[in-house]
Amino acid sequence: MNHLIIYKKLFLLIGLVILLAISCQKDTAVEENPPPPPNPTATNLIANSSFEDSSNQPSLKEWFINTPPPPFTPADTNGSTCIYSTDVPFGGGSWSVQLTGPGQTPTISLSTVVSNLNGIYVYQLEVWAKCIKKFTGAPVCSASSIAIGRWINQTAQWKCLELDSINTWKKYQLIDTLSVIPSDTILIRLQPQSSGPGGDIYLFDNLVLNATLKQ
Repeated sequence: MNHLIIYKKLFLLIGLVILLAISCQKDTAVEENPPPPPNPTATNLIANSSFEDSSNQPSLKEWFINTPPPPFTPADTNGSTCIYSTDVPFGGGSWSVQLTGPGQTPTISLSTVVSNLNGIYVYQLEVWAKCIKKFTGAPVCSASSIAIGRWINQTAQWKCLELDSINTWKKYQLIDTLSVIPSDTILIRLQPQSSGPGGDIYLFDNLVLNATLKQ
């Protein structure tokens, strides 16, 4: 009888040891395969993407006018350079920036310099934009665009996307693949119509630029 009790206790002890061993193996497997770290370039690379500061005041910090070539002229050095608007898209904060085409003053483009990476990256730019028609001689807001560009060897290389929305906010997406080194200057440009009949108003807001390393 005593032997039977001893055997039962022994079997229980062996079973407990096996159970603990299985549990430890599962824990070890989880630790050996942690989730991948977040993509460091998944964040927005545009420093001032909604044209306002931390106090919710309109701001053109980190933006430049009529670039390239260098040296770039900061847009916030002249308060009359651009006009701000409270007409914003959903999620766009309190302010958008307003640019004008021919026939109104001033007629400029805005650019911002983004962080340079090293390697072949796919850049994805999203911009909310709106054209307010003032010139009735054309059915669309022609020749206005957003662009991803690179200033290299005293030459600007641009990939552009023309805007086609009229009197309503629309999100535009532009994708470009660039082989870059840290010394390259990567630019994002907002371009109103620069020549010809015009006078239309262009609003821009809520920009997002991501870069993904090409495999």
